[in-house]
Amino acid sequence: MNKFFLLLIIGIWLGLLIGLSFIEAPLKFQAPGITQKLGLGIGKLVFGVLSKIELVFALLITILTFNLRQNLTQFALIAIACLVGMVLLQFFVLIPILMERIAIIQADGVPPESKKHLLYIVLEVLKVFTLFTLFYKVYKI
Repeated sequence: MNKFFLLLIIGIWLGLLIGLSFIEAPLKFQAPGITQKLGLGIGKLVFGVLSKIELVFALLITILTFNLRQNLTQFALIAIACLVGMVLLQFFVLIPILMERIAIIQADGVPPESKKHLLYIVLEVLKVFTLFTLFYKVYKI
C-alpha cells in the first residue's frame, strides 16, 4: 500500500510540474492582453502555491521512504534525497529571491542582472527527470 501512495504522489507531482512549469508558465505570456506585470503576478501566485504543494509532497515522500527503505534501491534513496534538497533550495532560497525581483518589476523598477531564474528552470528540469526516474524505480520494486 505504501508503494501505491508513493507512486501516486510521484505521479501527481510530475503532472503538476510539467503542467505548470513547462506548459502554463511560458504560454501565459502569449495570451492576448497579458502584460509582463500581469504575467509575473500570475506566476507569483501559481509558483507560490506550487512550492508549498511540493514541500508537502517532499515530506510525504520522505515519510513513505522510511516505510519502504528496505525495498528501495540505493539509487532511489539518493534520488529522493536530491529531490527533497532541490525543493528546499527552491523554497527557501530561490523563490524568495524571484518574488523580490517580481516586486521590483511590478513597481516599475529594473532588478539587477541575475542567473537565479535560470537556476530555478534547471532545477525544474532536474526534478522532472528525477521524478520520472523515481517513478520507474519504485514501480519496478
